[in-house]
Amino acid sequence: MEFNLTAVAALLALIGYSINDKVVVFDRIRENLRLTPDKPMLELLNDSIGSTLTRTIFTSLTTFLALLPMGLAGGVAVASFALPMLFGIVIGTSSSVLIASPILYYLGQRRSLKGLAQLRPTAEEMRKELDALP
Repeated sequence: MEFNLTAVAALLALIGYSINDKVVVFDRIRENLRLTPDKPMLELLNDSIGSTLTRTIFTSLTTFLALLPMGLAGGVAVASFALPMLFGIVIGTSSSVLIASPILYYLGQRRSLKGLAQLRPTAEEMRKELDALP
């Protein structure tokens, strides 16, 4: 299989697909930070991943099952789109669930060890910000 414009289209679609998955997970993390600011970060990350896991798996599985016949029975042009998408969906989904949030936790721990300010606001700061909203 050669690298052509169809494969480039698949890569661009994968970038968008993977970023969307990560946005969903990080949005849930942000939402849970607002709802439970006193919860330990590791537990909060775990709860956020758990609450988005079903959605992420079902979305990826649906796309994977739609692309599978295209990759197996489609022609060369279709296969050059479907096969990179099939592999990319598996990698993108696993990176959204298994890599992105642990990296966020690691970076927070590293900032803490260096004595830098945390990106996570305190519970009091969150309450002040929420009380200021109309």
